[in-house]
Amino acid sequence: MRLILIDNNSGLIFGDTANYLLARLNDWRENNSDNNSDTARLSLMAARLLDDTIGEHGREYGFINYDPRDNRTGYLIYRADSDGADALPVVTDGQKQEMIHSVRSACRLEGFVECRRAPRQTRPHSLHSRIASPIL
Repeated sequence: MRLILIDNNSGLIFGDTANYLLARLNDWRENNSDNNSDTARLSLMAARLLDDTIGEHGREYGFINYDPRDNRTGYLIYRADSDGADALPVVTDGQKQEMIHSVRSACRLEGFVECRRAPRQTRPHSLHSRIASPIL
């Protein structure tokens, strides 16, 4: 399955799973599938790999199978292959309006991956941190 990720806020193409620049491409290859039932799992994985590439760490991801039509943070997921054939060449410039238009018109919208900041884990206070300093 080949997926193209368009940033929901900017409208720019942030990732194409056919692009060798996607971080940990071997992870993608090992887990990839053409089975439609894997769309949500692969969409979440593609978003996580893309975020690793651009330095966005510590996010939680959720998949919905429609365009939320709002400005929440995440990626619109387009499937760029059908019946084993790619609808478009590999995206190398995600800012080109012609390419963005081509993705939106030639590829099938699979859904949306919402990216949320993971809640910070707080460590329980240790006994040592609760003891007051001695008064001298």
